[in-house]
Amino acid sequence: MIEVGIRRIVSLWTRRGKKLVRVLGLDGQPVTVVKNAVVTRITRNELDGSFCRDRGRKLVVTLEAVDRICLRPAGTRQKLDAPLDEVYRWMVQRRAIRLQLERARERKIVKQRQREAHALDRAERKLRAKAKQEVICR
Repeated sequence: MIEVGIRRIVSLWTRRGKKLVRVLGLDGQPVTVVKNAVVTRITRNELDGSFCRDRGRKLVVTLEAVDRICLRPAGTRQKLDAPLDEVYRWMVQRRAIRLQLERARERKIVKQRQREAHALDRAERKLRAKAKQEVICR
């Protein structure tokens, strides 16, 4: 497979009628250009059952030269792609939301403990008042 950062030399082709022919330069030699390589990898883990018909398939991840990432289940043509800056923005937002939810869960636990402590205090005060009332009534 092609590694990140490696460039490849590609011959330019054009279509004439139904045939593909090489583009020739002024010197009569085929024109070649240096292009960034497309990097493709397959994930190790398979998709779980939450992806319906794609269950059990691995993901094929492709990094394209125009700073795009493409994902598709192996053995299919369904391609999802997005610019890398959008993917990065989504990941940062996801991390922020996760941290916010964790803080909210911690606050919820603290409030629950406070409610329980207040409930115990109220019950204790009621019990003392009831005991006081019984002592006065006797």
